[in-house]
Amino acid sequence: MHFITKAPIRGILGLNRTLLASIPRFGARTIISPLRLGIRSRYYSEEMKSKEYIPEGKIVTDPVTGEKKFVKPMTIHSNLPEDPHIKERKTGRIAFSIFALFILVATASVFQYEEVSTPVMNATMYYLRRSQLARSHLGNEITYSGWFPYISGEVNTVKGVVNIHTKVEGKKGKAVMYLKAGRASKDNDFHIDVWKLVQDDGVVLDLLHDDDSIVLEI
Repeated sequence: MHFITKAPIRGILGLNRTLLASIPRFGARTIISPLRLGIRSRYYSEEMKSKEYIPEGKIVTDPVTGEKKFVKPMTIHSNLPEDPHIKERKTGRIAFSIFALFILVATASVFQYEEVSTPVMNATMYYLRRSQLARSHLGNEITYSGWFPYISGEVNTVKGVVNIHTKVEGKKGKAVMYLKAGRASKDNDFHIDVWKLVQDDGVVLDLLHDDDSIVLEI
């Protein structure tokens, strides 16, 4: 009975000693092996740095000129070539900017021509040229000032709203003409609220009330 009870205990103790003896050796391997790999990888990386990689090229014949050139393949160590079309792109941008500016000026000129040629502005300029008060200060041949007439404000005959100012000139001087009028509906005539000239020296000419030679009707 004594032999039977001690045999399993000895077997268990022997097994535990074997496991305990194998654990340090296994742990040492797991610690040493990454260190060895790190040393080897560092050695190989330094060796690759010391040796410069020179790619092999090939001789290519130009199909147009027939010249033979030695061409190396592009790698990560090669410098990127310069853009051969950089001058053409700059020229294209400048041409596009000039074209866009021309379109903008042409569009603005079309809108200004529509405002200048409206019946309201034609009638106003007709009565302005016949005004004795305007001719006495600005002179004869009164017209829009500048090469391109520019009207600031709104001329909308559909809504019945006219509120503009523009530069005019004659033989004697220049001035800014102000016109403000409106109407309740399409069947009614425009009611003139403001029609005056402001000269460059600040003199105000009230054409609506101070000039009896004309009566503006638009």
